[in-house]
This record gives sequence, structure tokens and C-alpha cells, in this order.
Amino acid sequence: NFVAIDTELTGLQVPGQKRTDFVDSLQVRYEKLKVSAQSHAILQLGVCPFRWDADKSKYMAMPFNFFVFQRPFKGSQVSFTCQASSLAFLAN
Repeated sequence: NFVAIDTELTGLQVPGQKRTDFVDSLQVRYEKLKVSAQSHAILQLGVCPFRWDADKSKYMAMPFNFFVFQRPFKGSQVSFTCQASSLAFLAN
């Protein structure tokens, strides 16, 4: 049994930042992805537990989606980067 977790963000890249590359070291890749994750907002969180069903000899999935877009709280404002292509992807 295991759980898969996925996030949908308002974008994937920060303008002017180089994309990740297969030759990047783990540290370089982490730093690139960290900047992107800090610059974009999470719109949706997906959690999917999987359970092995021995009778059917296959995994059974139970997916859940949570919309987690942050709203202003007590006058606080959150700024983030948004990519039109990412929102178009999520809308389709």
C-alpha cells in the first residue's frame, strides 16, 4: 500500500530562470525547483491512497482533490507568479 501526492501550481517556471536539465546535479535541480515552488501558489492538492486487492490482483485507487488556493486573511496579501499556459492546462 502507498500514497501518491500531487500539487497543481499557478506556474512551473520563473521568468528568466533556466529550466531543469537532465545533467543538473541533485543540488542544482533542487535549487531551480525550490525557486519555482516559492514563486507560485498551490491551487490544488491531490492525494491518492492505493491499496493492493489480493482477490483482484491489482491496486485499488481512492483519489481525493482539495482546492487550496490561499485567500487573504486579516488584511494579509499573498503575491505569486502566474503562467497563462499553466492555468490553461488546468482549465482543460
